[in-house]
Amino acid sequence: MATGEMRRSLLATLAFVSLGLSACQGYDNGMQLICDAPKHCKPCEAKQGEAKLRALDEYIEQHLRNEDAKQALLSLKDAPHHEQGKQLRRMATEAGLSACPMADVMDEVAPSTPAPPRPR
Repeated sequence: MATGEMRRSLLATLAFVSLGLSACQGYDNGMQLICDAPKHCKPCEAKQGEAKLRALDEYIEQHLRNEDAKQALLSLKDAPHHEQGKQLRRMATEAGLSACPMADVMDEVAPSTPAPPRPR
């Protein structure tokens, strides 16, 4: 087999294995990825406030594969901003995690007082 063909074969195999591994991401692993996003997203470190949350959202969107964990994260969007960190921390605890840095970031960015109810 020529070097170019071997390289393409190796890359195809790696891509296949990578897809298989990402498809096998369990809920607990997905929650771990969400919670640890602030530790692993290097471009997010220099950002503050809402810009940091947006960058973390992008990082999570690029790496999260588990549909149940995605739905759990989406469910937070309906909660008031000042409750989102607490709710994520509860989900993380239920997934067996002892800490959730993402929830800490959400708490830091959220307004300290509840927002007024939204008109319906």
